[in-house]
Amino acid sequence: MANRIVGLDIGTNAVRAAEVEVVAGRPPRLCTAGHVGLPREAVQDGEVVDTHAVAAALQTLWRDGGFSDKKVHIGVSGLRAILREVDLPFIPDEEVDSAIRFQAEEVIPFPPEKTVLSSNLLFDYTTSDGRSMRRVLVAAAHRDLIDSVLAAVTEARLVPVSIDLTASALVTALSASTSAGQAEAIVSIGGGLTLVAVHEQGRQQFLRTIGQGGNAITGAIAGALDIPLVDAESLKAQLGLPQATGDAGSGDTQLARAARAVEPVMEDLISEVQSSLRYYSSMPGRGQVTRIVVVGSAIGVHDLLAKMERETGLPVVRGTVLEKIDVSQTSIVGAEEAAEWEPTLPAPVGLALSGTPTAGKGFNLIPPELLNQGSEKLVLRVVVGVAAVVILALAGLSAWRVVQVNHAQAALDTAKENISALQHAIPKYNSNVQQRSEIISNQQRVETAVAHEINWPGVLTSIGSLVPTGTNSVLITSFSANITSAGTCAPTAAASTPGCIPGSITALPPANTVLGAVNISATTAVLGNVSLWIDSIGSSPDFKDVSVSSITNSGAPGTAQVVSFTSTFSISGSAHSTRLSQFNQPIP
Repeated sequence: MANRIVGLDIGTNAVRAAEVEVVAGRPPRLCTAGHVGLPREAVQDGEVVDTHAVAAALQTLWRDGGFSDKKVHIGVSGLRAILREVDLPFIPDEEVDSAIRFQAEEVIPFPPEKTVLSSNLLFDYTTSDGRSMRRVLVAAAHRDLIDSVLAAVTEARLVPVSIDLTASALVTALSASTSAGQAEAIVSIGGGLTLVAVHEQGRQQFLRTIGQGGNAITGAIAGALDIPLVDAESLKAQLGLPQATGDAGSGDTQLARAARAVEPVMEDLISEVQSSLRYYSSMPGRGQVTRIVVVGSAIGVHDLLAKMERETGLPVVRGTVLEKIDVSQTSIVGAEEAAEWEPTLPAPVGLALSGTPTAGKGFNLIPPELLNQGSEKLVLRVVVGVAAVVILALAGLSAWRVVQVNHAQAALDTAKENISALQHAIPKYNSNVQQRSEIISNQQRVETAVAHEINWPGVLTSIGSLVPTGTNSVLITSFSANITSAGTCAPTAAASTPGCIPGSITALPPANTVLGAVNISATTAVLGNVSLWIDSIGSSPDFKDVSVSSITNSGAPGTAQVVSFTSTFSISGSAHSTRLSQFNQPIP
């Protein structure tokens, strides 16, 4: 039986949808696809800002695209849609979601009441000391982002079935087979955002969102040539044509000046991609990235893929989803249009494929209360049926009443015997209560010791991955750090006791808590690199309040200059160690 599924991608510059038909034993078939452009700034950083404009674009897309269904599987991306890994002591599958919510404040930088979570079990493993653990992949999005997307979709009279990370859909659509211990990176260059997703054997392991994309390239051309954005967009498209390579190589033509204008933007973007892959490889237990697959509307701009290959030292290829699906009966995407459509098709096609019955368990970031609404009509039908049964049952209740009285008398006699037995067991129970209180007291002492413990290896790894390199390199000459936050004291301590907060510890400190401070002395060749240092360190959720002082510039005239500076910044609650979870398990 054929099953048709529609995937919907709401991007910065356009809304895109693809309808895929899935039949057992055959490759998926692309039934139809389409896109409609959006006004500038209608969507910013993945969040819908102009609901009416996006809803109108969706209605146009459905009217002109020939889609057979209004049920949609939606993708979201942005700086407030993230992916994290969490290690848990082994618990049953049905308890994983509750445990994840309990530990969410440790890894998710959003307030709990503003966070939508969805989890996916990666694998089970055993630690060196014999403890059974489970590694879980957690997708999280800020509620404002989810609500903004749902508002536009529902105003367009579409029915949301699921909300997944766009990066996960890209992995579904584009991932190639990899060997164990090897990884593949998928880089999607959108209008306002660039996604870097890494998977191993088709299972997503990592996601980073870079806050720039093709629009930054367009803006660089417009600024350098002092032309409108629409003209700059046309020049950007010309830079992707084969014959433009020679024309843009040198000279003072408009195309040559456009090519020179986009160079710094592309270098910054490639540097961010390279930094993301370096950070992934530094994480424990990660395989080596062996290939980069690139998609997106800016994929062909001025030899971008070749530049990325040279900088990263890895093979870089264009992503293709048309190899996995049948497009022979799709009139909208013909053979001549495939090259133009293909860079933007993976996201909506991947979202549609993620909704197939044969797809693995994915993420669903639709708020729980909205998921429950879908079952209300079914519940109502069940209630009506139960009511009819209850009416019939009442007819026989009177006859059964006499039998109940006899049973009640027998139960009363049994209860008296149980009361007598309990009275003899009370002394033993009191002893158990005393022992439990002693265990809880000891547990609270341990919790106090690790309440604000810093994950120092993670802090050092994070700093190492954020230090600007290449032409913008910064060299650290000295490093010192200290702990500034105290632990939580036991409930028996007085409220005025210095250095502690009364009460038992049930969770790690929130992300905005200051756990410690770092003081670094560094040198660089260019004064402007000091600003790059501040931006890079400040982009990490582990650090805050970055400042620089004692800036000196030395070097004789005509020789290389050395800029020395001192930087201090705070370590936030995001850098807390995970040891608290080993000690604060509920005591029966």
